[in-house]
Amino acid sequence: MTPALSPAALSASAAHAALVAPAPLHGGAAAPASTPVPHWSVLLVAVIGLWVAIAAGVLACDRVLARLGATE
Repeated sequence: MTPALSPAALSASAAHAALVAPAPLHGGAAAPASTPVPHWSVLLVAVIGLWVAIAAGVLACDRVLARLGATE
């Protein structure tokens, strides 16, 4: 028979589990396997993707403002 834990004991153990990291963040012995894609290439693609998204937003806002200016 498993002993029942009080709600205070459950919340304390949950708080402790949230504070304890499951693996070292600095890439120690328990580091995850590396990805087949170099990290610099993922970063490069992400930055270019953000630039494209910002440019699309600027163009969309420019079109909206041009339409609002033409209707006045």
